[in-house]
Amino acid sequence: MPGMYVYIEALHCGSITRFMSHFCDPNVEFAEMQNGKDVKVLARMIKTVKPGTQLTVNYGDEIWFNCACDSCWVDPDDEEE
Repeated sequence: MPGMYVYIEALHCGSITRFMSHFCDPNVEFAEMQNGKDVKVLARMIKTVKPGTQLTVNYGDEIWFNCACDSCWVDPDDEEE
C-alpha cells in the first residue's frame, strides 16, 4: 500500500505487541499482511532470543522522541578522541 501508513492505536486496540519498546538494534520487526479488505500487522522475529528476553522493535526513521537506547546514547565525557 504505497503512500499509506498502518499503525497500532494502543489506547483502543491492538495485541500485546503494542507494549513493545523501541530499540535501534531490535529483535522483532513489524510486517503488514493484506487479508481481504483488512490489513494485519504481524510481529516477526529477526533475531534468536532466549526465553524472558524483552522484545523490541525499531519505531522507524520518523522518530518522535529522543532515543536513549545504548547505541544512541553517548555521554560526551565518554567519547573517544
